[in-house]
Amino acid sequence: MADEIRYVVTGGLGEGGLRELHQFLTSKGWYTVIQYDGGGKAPYARTGGLNPAALAEFEAWLKARGWYYTVEA
Repeated sequence: MADEIRYVVTGGLGEGGLRELHQFLTSKGWYTVIQYDGGGKAPYARTGGLNPAALAEFEAWLKARGWYYTVEA
């Protein structure tokens, strides 16, 4: 099961996107970290480990908004 866990990293998010993402993740009880590296780059999010069902749900949510993301092992 542990080998099925994946992490999602979003593209840069503006204030509205951060708010929307926070509301969604909070409603699911999923852990995430918002990272801001500075230097004019927008903040991005990295989730905690997601099982296959949660990953599929989050990917559908992101795709419905046309948001960029990557999935990491």
